[in-house]
Amino acid sequence: MTDPITAPKTPTGKWIYGVFIGMITVAIPYYGIFVGGTGLGYSGVLLIIAFFREFLEFGTIFGISVVGDWWVNSIFMIMPPGAFFMLAIVLWVANSFVPQEEETQQKEVANHGSY
Repeated sequence: MTDPITAPKTPTGKWIYGVFIGMITVAIPYYGIFVGGTGLGYSGVLLIIAFFREFLEFGTIFGISVVGDWWVNSIFMIMPPGAFFMLAIVLWVANSFVPQEEETQQKEVANHGSY
């Protein structure tokens, strides 16, 4: 849908577009800390979001109906805001497993006091 707007139209524009997209594609993993982990983590997040969006929209998993005829399709989940909503939930769940800085500082203080 946005391709006619964002696509380069001149041969020079296509060349510049191709070079910079290639440079960005190479630079992100090269300068990242976890070269393989970044791509795997990104792929995992996309798969999780797609899995739950399909289930909440159609009531199916990999195209197989799992909830029956009573399921009411949610048009919200198939639209782009549904993806942002699912991304927020994934980030919320992921951050709940990471200890907060205050908790780790309190544990360090408690451990140093026991010497």
